[in-house]
Formats: sequence, structure tokens, C-alpha cells
Amino acid sequence: MDDDIRFHNWWNFYRRGAARLREGDVEAAREDFERCLGLRPGAKYGYARDKWRARTYGMHVLEGYYPNRELGICLFLLGDTTGAEKHLSTSLRQQPSGRAKHYMNRVRRARLDAARLPPPRLVLDTPPDRLWTHARSFVLTGHAEGEGYVRDILINGDPEFIELAERSLTFSRTLPLHPGLNEIRIEARDLLGRETAQTLRVMADWRGPELLIRSMTREAAGWRARGVCMDDDRLVSATLQLNSTPTALLDPPASRQRLEVDFTIVDGHPAAFEATDRAGNTLRVDLAHMAHSLSGNAPLQTASSLPFGLLDTGRPFPALFAKADPDDDDRVRPSILVNGPLVSTLYQEAYHLDGQIDDRGGLARVTLNDRDLLPSGERGALSYSFSQRLPLAPGENRFELVAQDMNGNRSVKQLALTRETPPPLDRRYRLSLGLPPPLGDPALNEQLCRRLYAAFEEEPVRFNIVANTAAWAAISADALTDNGVDLEPYLGLARRLRAETLVVCSVAREGAGRSIYARVIDPQDGEILFVDDVYSETLEDALPYHVAGLANKIERRFPLFRGEIVKAFKRQFTIDKGAKDGVRTKAKVIVMAPPLANEETGAVRMADGLPVELLVTRAARDCGVAELTRSGAKEIVKEGDIVFAR
Repeated sequence: MDDDIRFHNWWNFYRRGAARLREGDVEAAREDFERCLGLRPGAKYGYARDKWRARTYGMHVLEGYYPNRELGICLFLLGDTTGAEKHLSTSLRQQPSGRAKHYMNRVRRARLDAARLPPPRLVLDTPPDRLWTHARSFVLTGHAEGEGYVRDILINGDPEFIELAERSLTFSRTLPLHPGLNEIRIEARDLLGRETAQTLRVMADWRGPELLIRSMTREAAGWRARGVCMDDDRLVSATLQLNSTPTALLDPPASRQRLEVDFTIVDGHPAAFEATDRAGNTLRVDLAHMAHSLSGNAPLQTASSLPFGLLDTGRPFPALFAKADPDDDDRVRPSILVNGPLVSTLYQEAYHLDGQIDDRGGLARVTLNDRDLLPSGERGALSYSFSQRLPLAPGENRFELVAQDMNGNRSVKQLALTRETPPPLDRRYRLSLGLPPPLGDPALNEQLCRRLYAAFEEEPVRFNIVANTAAWAAISADALTDNGVDLEPYLGLARRLRAETLVVCSVAREGAGRSIYARVIDPQDGEILFVDDVYSETLEDALPYHVAGLANKIERRFPLFRGEIVKAFKRQFTIDKGAKDGVRTKAKVIVMAPPLANEETGAVRMADGLPVELLVTRAARDCGVAELTRSGAKEIVKEGDIVFAR
């Protein structure tokens, strides 16, 4: 190394300073970093900017040139926290890195060590009182703040990935819910180890209100119905609408579990009932349909002309019609009305099933996939209206709704609901990613490779990993040199495997710790799009945390934006999303037709059996300009079409 110093180039001093720092000679390393920055005489000239790729001479480059960062670390180790903070701040401004953030945290902690400061504060966008929701998941958002710099935020014990402690940090996490009470614990910790915590209680209620009609009697104006509306928690509103005039039956302050109802349905006039619980589940019942269904629900073997009516005894009257033969039984099956299609393809994780079941002989049992719905104390009700939110697994979901009356007659409705991934999240349209095994640390590479694959496979999947490990592993480890990584072997293989993006990772020992560097490259032209890294002094112990953080940093560079084509001219198209939305030059998007009425999403535009794709050629702040990647699709793409990121 000293032989190289005879040339007195800034990069010679930088390399020697890095070696001296690894060996623990901090003062000598400090002098070398000051020389390469031009702060101390010795180099022919200084180069004072931290850069990932710094050109040395000719076509040669030095990867990972961080003189401000390394000088800041030396000053910290020598006890000069003011100078350390100055140079670390410069490094973070010029070329952010995990190692600089790690030492900035240590500098700030050292400066705060003697301070008497309050612990951090947690501010949730949702008050911590018990919440009620009918959703399958809950989006927790808020921020933590404190004079001691927020270092850690944990949600149900799972830490957010935070590299640099800040006075204020926002957080957002989507959490799955289970039925009933869900307790979410949020903790915040500052650089001095002081912490604060809050517990948010969320009640998930997926069963809506129910309306049970116990009796109906004929009156001059129509049918008088009596029954009860109930909920497993609390009803907050109930409205009866007769002849287009809504009447509130329950005011919000008077919320309760049960509400007795007594109303008259006028012949030939619309009538509806609506109730909502405090989780937001809503039941809507067409009362005119119910009256029509019950009045027409007569035993098939009976031809009586007597008027329809039920004895008002509080119990169902089993024989509603005078029969020619008193020994004849009721053979009429219950009527089942499901408000929605029985066969459908959906993109949500839950299906709102509401329906109405009527029988003049009284209902004995109602089940959904053998689960009882009809309350046990309401056997014999003439009409049962219900509302449920059914969880849907990916693929086909089958449900069987069965109603049985008091005489044993059964009716069955079967639902086939197929849950699909919406096109913008479908992995079929994701970019293909070449992910070779990492370089630089044989003892760590295999575990690191597995962790990277697992992190990129977490839903929602952002990339399709090109799985050809043997081919990647065949590339010689000599690709890692003193100046960085020789990318040519990786680029050639990525093109042969048709990978659209390439990530080459390497592990570098730096001081007391190690950094994992990820170079993200466009294989077509070899351009390094960006470099991200993480740093740790205990990398083996915290490997899952840091690898997940590195994968997250890479995925954030490829946001799943969705936009609309606002202008089409020949092969060029303007979309309404730009750099502020994460759109960047070279981004690829899929074109989709706008959804039709009553559809959740439109169909992906196809040309010659392939999805129509656009390539962003220019990204302004508020809009992007894109061109077709293949000819033959010009007439297919139209203004108003939807685009989503690949």
C-alpha cells in the first residue's frame, strides 16, 4: 500500500486510510482521509465529495468513496463529536449510506448522554380508544417524536426498519385482524433507550344486523309485521322507509343490541328497512318483497282461497291455510333471496353476503357451510334477513346456504366466489429480477442469499426472481476486485436469462462492522440505476432485520403507481403520474382498459397474445411521457386507459 502512496493521488490515501482504520490505527487513518479531502497537505489534489463511483483516472473508477464519512467516524472515535457530526452530515447529504447513519446515531447519543430529556411521545392518527370496524385489516398510522431522537418503533413487537434516528418519524403498517378484540401495541424508543408505549384496541365485527319477523297479520291497508332487529354488538341506527318517507326508529344516543319493530306494509307501495351497527355493517331489507314472498308462499297441494294471515299469538301458526285435507303437510320449501350473484370473480379479501329467507310455516334452522346463523331463540320466525362478511382465500371459495322450515322442508343456495389478485398486484406483470448469490463473505453468502429471496417473495410480490441459481453460481468469485465488482459476467447472463433488472450484492468489512451493498442495474445497457446498502456491527445476529430493510429500500425505488393516459399522440402517451409519484425514466407500465359499470377493474390490453407495455422516456414532476415497447399496439391504446407499474 505504501508503494502506491508514492503517486500521492487522493484515492491512494483513501485506500490506505481505510486499511489503517480496519487495523485500529485511527489517528493515522484520520490524517489520510484529511489528505484525500484536501484538508491536509500530501495529495496532489483533493477530492472532497462522497460518491458511490468516483472516477480515478482514464476509465478506472473506485467504488465506495466516502472520505467525509470515514473522517467523521475517525473524529468520533477520537472524541471530537462536533467535527464528527459535521462530516457525517456532509456524507449523508452527498451520498447516504447505512454506515454513516449508524455513526450519526452514535454521535447524537454521545452528545445527549448527559441531557435530561423527556421520553419520546407517540401520536396515533386514530385515538387509542376501542375502535369498531368491519374491515379485514387495519391501517395503523401515526408518528413518534422526541428531543432524544426516535431510534426504534415496534408494532406488536415487530420493529420498523429505521437506520437514522430522527426527532420525528412517521409510521404506517397494515395489520390483519381476527374476529373480536385485536390489541395493537406500539412502542417507541429513543437513542438513550427511554421508551413509551400505547395499546390500540380494535374490535373486528364481520356480522351485521339481523331482522326477524315473528308475525304478520292482514289489515285493511296491507300487512302488519312484528319482530325484532338485533346485532351481536350495538345497533346505532335503524330506519323504516314507507311510501318514500324515511322514519328513524333508533337515534344514535339510544344504541342497543335489540330493537322491537312493528310496522305496516301498504299494498302496492315500496317499503324498506335499514339498520347499521357501530362497526359499519349495514343491513337493507326490501319489505315489499318480503310481504309478497310470504303471501305467495302457500303449500302446493292446497288450493284455498281464504285470505292469508297469522294468528297474533307470539308463536308461528303452523297451518297458514285452511286445507282440504287436514292430514296434508306443508311441503313448500323456504324462499331464499341472495342479494348478489351466486357465481362471481372478485378482487377483495372479503365478500359482503346479505340475504333474506322467508317461510310461512316458520324457519327452524339456517346454516352457512354448516354454521348456524338463525339465533336459537328465534326458531319459528317467518322471515330472517341477515348480513355477513365472508373471508375469501385466493382461488375458488364455495359456500352453501341452507334453510329448513318447521316441517323439515329444505332450500339450498350455493355460491362459488373466485378471488383473484387485481392486475396491478398480479405477479404475472412484475419485473423479472436477476439475483445472483452475494459476493465477499463466503461464511455469510448462503444465508444472505436465502434471506434475500425470502424478503423479495413477501406479499405483495414486487419482482419475479429469475430462479437459475446454478447459472449465477457458476460466475467466478473473481468478479469482486479491489475496485468493486466486474459486472460484465452478470450482465451477459442476465440478458440470456431475460432478466429485466439485475441486483448484485456484496458484503464489505468496514471498520468494526460490515455493509451489504446492492447494485441495481439495467441489464440492457449496463447502467447502474442506484446503489443501496445497510450496515451493522452485529450483522449475523440481526441479519433478517437488515436484509428485509435492504429489500424494502430496493422495492421503494420501484413504486406500484397507477395512473391514466391523458393524451395519446401516435406512439407517444402522456400519463397523469410523474416523479413526485415515483415514476422514473425507464419505468415500464402495463395498459388496462377502464372498468365498465359494476366492474372493479378493467381488462389488460393485449396485442399478439402479450400485454401492451409502455416504457417511460421522460418523467416530469406531475406527469410522465411513455412509448410503446412493441409495434402493432398503437390502435389499441386510447386516452382514458389505465396504466400500472410493472
